[in-house]
Amino acid sequence: MREALRLAEEKRLPRFVSLQPHYNLVWREEYESNKMRFCQDSGTAVIPYSPLEGGFLSGKYRRGQSLPESPRSSSARKFMTDHGFAVIDTLDSIAEAHGVALSAVAIAWLLGRPAVVSPIIGANSVQQLKDVLPAAILQLDAGETGRLEAVSQPFRDAPVS
Repeated sequence: MREALRLAEEKRLPRFVSLQPHYNLVWREEYESNKMRFCQDSGTAVIPYSPLEGGFLSGKYRRGQSLPESPRSSSARKFMTDHGFAVIDTLDSIAEAHGVALSAVAIAWLLGRPAVVSPIIGANSVQQLKDVLPAAILQLDAGETGRLEAVSQPFRDAPVS
């Protein structure tokens, strides 16, 4: 990516201006390990996809409950661990304090990340869209952001599969 930017500048060609990584509270390592600093340094906008990890970060999947019938439910299984549910519990607590849905808090966290300009929302219903819209104005305080950073840290250290 650095070489592409260098060549664009050298040859006076248009440069790429954005990156679309897979990035969210339970999928952090891939972006944070080597792309985040590049995007910050180069002024490259970040537009993450799968910001709710197939619905997992919306609270759709809960500890002790069977998987709902959904095309995405099998992919959520890998996050249905103590660490994954600790993230959900923290989102629950923060969402309750703000009177919003978990998905709004997960998106607000992303909007507060370096270089992130707009997560790609894949709402399948009007209700899902209504749930995430408050994220546009939701301001998480340093304590809330810190709690989310700490609880999702295992996903920062996890190897990328």
